[in-house]
Amino acid sequence: MPLLAVFLAHGALGLGASWCSQQELRASPRAVPWTRGFLALAAHEALVGMPTLAWLLFRHPDWMVGYTFDAARLPSALGLVVAALAAPCALGSYALGAWLLRSQRPRGVVFAGGGALALAVALLAAAWSRVGVVGSTVQFRGGFGIEPLGASSLGGILWALGLLTAVTAGHLGWTLRRAP
Repeated sequence: MPLLAVFLAHGALGLGASWCSQQELRASPRAVPWTRGFLALAAHEALVGMPTLAWLLFRHPDWMVGYTFDAARLPSALGLVVAALAAPCALGSYALGAWLLRSQRPRGVVFAGGGALALAVALLAAAWSRVGVVGSTVQFRGGFGIEPLGASSLGGILWALGLLTAVTAGHLGWTLRRAP
């Protein structure tokens, strides 16, 4: 469940970045991959988004998939592939936002980005019985050895990673908004 919410958040980030760089997108005839906003978002994904997701997938794979299957048995290379898919998700949603903005539909960008974030939060809230505890799939299914998210080391790390992601995403938006 958290994995799906992370992908929705990356999509919302891409839409938000396109909304913040709407002046450039409307004024520039360049293709979307060559715009400043697209390149800045790609750098953000390479330096913050993908490493954060990869760390969570490698350290807490069962928690990331909501204990739906024993993710620790999967090859670690698959974790790299999944983490690498977050960037195309964000960049694809940036391209969608650019298309909407160039088609004179800025509300579509806001509604799609807000909808993706709202869906991510609703998904986490609906699956709180799985997301709110930390352990392995065997522990979760057996009902032993799991601990609340807030009392675990993962809880504090999630706060730090969330803060890092929010600050860097805010800086990205601020930079794109101020661009000439």
